[in-house]
Amino acid sequence: HVQKLQFLDLSNNQIEELTMAIGRLENLRTLLLQNNNLSLLPVSIGMIEGLVIFRFEGNEELLNSIPIEIQQQHMALGPSEILEWLKDMAGGSKQLFRIKLMMVGEENVGKTTIVNTLTKRWKRGEEELRDTISTDGIDITKCKFVYNNSDGKIPRLPKEKVDIDIRFWDFAGQELYYTTHQFFLSQRSIFITVWNLERPMEDSRVEYWLYSITSKIPDPTVFIVGTHYDGDSR
Repeated sequence: HVQKLQFLDLSNNQIEELTMAIGRLENLRTLLLQNNNLSLLPVSIGMIEGLVIFRFEGNEELLNSIPIEIQQQHMALGPSEILEWLKDMAGGSKQLFRIKLMMVGEENVGKTTIVNTLTKRWKRGEEELRDTISTDGIDITKCKFVYNNSDGKIPRLPKEKVDIDIRFWDFAGQELYYTTHQFFLSQRSIFITVWNLERPMEDSRVEYWLYSITSKIPDPTVFIVGTHYDGDSR
């Protein structure tokens, strides 16, 4: 029976459109759509909750229709983010308020500690922090807080309490990952460049990170944050 299908390869077929009925393949685990002529994805694909492998590169118009942030999260985390996005599209559109904070810097300078401090403060108030170990690859942490904009201090937000969705992208500082990090630096992000004040200036490589960001993103928003100030004897 076709609804029991678990693997579907439609790649390299010059397909221009998929029917909404594809969402009925609820047992599908792998869906390959590479190198066709698709311009849109049926939102019903978002209902295939068990999808593990979902490939659609090589469809230029389709890639232009999917937000770059969704594509990047799809590359980093698998199909879960794009499936959630398709579900949202099926339910209609609404205004979302999301901030993407990208934490970059050398290894063991305190990027993860900053993320933990901010997320714990927003979620449950200040708590004692655990020791942290070096991030392996990229860690993505999600957090929400409520901002009261009743006074209209921020014109772009409604004059009411607004849910703000924060996504921290914590980039590993080991040199091993420098090349792959370039693929995930994206526009519409705020960059936090972190360096350890206890280390000599020449070891901080702040200039390297600033160059990496500006060579990829025109006119980025960047904050430079110094850590370990309490231990800095200079």
